[in-house]
Amino acid sequence: MRNIAHLSIIICLCMVAPAFAVEPGAVRVDADTSEAVSSDSTQEGTAKVETSSGEADAVKSGAAADAQDAKAAATTKAKAFPVGASVNAGYGFNHANFVESNGDYGYQRMSLGMGLSYGIVDGLTASTGLNVQKTLATSYLNPGSASTTTKTPWELADVSVGFAYGNFYTIPVAKIGLSGSLGLGFPTSKASQSAGLIMSVSPSLSARWAMAGFSVSLSGGYSYFLNEDPTVQIDCDLAPQNCIVSGGDTANPNALHNIRGSLGLGYKIIEQLSVSTRYSVANGYRAVKFPDDEVTSEYAQTGTQKGLGRHSFSLGLSYTPIAKTTVGISMASGGSIYTSDNDAIRLPFFDTESQLHHRTSYNISVSQAF
Repeated sequence: MRNIAHLSIIICLCMVAPAFAVEPGAVRVDADTSEAVSSDSTQEGTAKVETSSGEADAVKSGAAADAQDAKAAATTKAKAFPVGASVNAGYGFNHANFVESNGDYGYQRMSLGMGLSYGIVDGLTASTGLNVQKTLATSYLNPGSASTTTKTPWELADVSVGFAYGNFYTIPVAKIGLSGSLGLGFPTSKASQSAGLIMSVSPSLSARWAMAGFSVSLSGGYSYFLNEDPTVQIDCDLAPQNCIVSGGDTANPNALHNIRGSLGLGYKIIEQLSVSTRYSVANGYRAVKFPDDEVTSEYAQTGTQKGLGRHSFSLGLSYTPIAKTTVGISMASGGSIYTSDNDAIRLPFFDTESQLHHRTSYNISVSQAF
């Protein structure tokens, strides 16, 4: 078992409307993946970019619930000083680190970032951020990796610009608040650039109800990916031998559309301690279509290519020891909705299907808000 040493500090930001989290539009996903669905994407062989947003999903949902209760006070302060900034650092790893095997199948990742936000008007916030990630220990399940012998550099993640409008409408009697967001993603990561992503657009809508410390949230979102080509292309200047052998087209289709939804539950145990859980589901469509004519085999894939769906479950605990300082810990498990043999639905609570349990991951964080 590897020694898991963790130190993560996330300095968060008090926005004009902290009742919601701006949904990033910069996460590059394949047709059957989503930023809301947590899994080791390279292990599943479906995602263009590995992201730690799913690993921290439970912590973020809990933080959003706490922020909802303090919205009025935060909005008043934001009117006087509408500009905010943040820096962050984080660490995550999967359960395979604890499983004895003949190889190293567990990953460990460290991330750093910074962000800016601006309160445009009451309830409307614009934000952006810059994040980098370093893989401290790679997995044999990651194609092309050499496990712990590989030294990986810090890599820049995609940059997103988000606009969020919190509680723009409250449903009478039920007192359910509606919030919306729009994320624009730009390909600053190597993976998105090599895939030919130009930008992504991700609108979302969420509803939240809270009473006596309990909260229930329901959200849905859509992403559209604008690509240079429908399939991933090889840069023949960087890899001329690959182009000579197989040509410049990998025939690996890029993602075009993605739809997702999630249901979250939260409870504030005491003023400083809260727990939250979230179930997420997503599916996507690729940017290619295969013909269906007189020469097409009955076993061939035809028409628009769509995924089989993915889902995840996350559980998080958030503690605020002093004002605006929050310590969070979370676990998440996810993958394809169906098992590997497509014979049954995979339960996302914990990865019991694989011997390595590598689809279950953990994240710890410390945050300081200003």
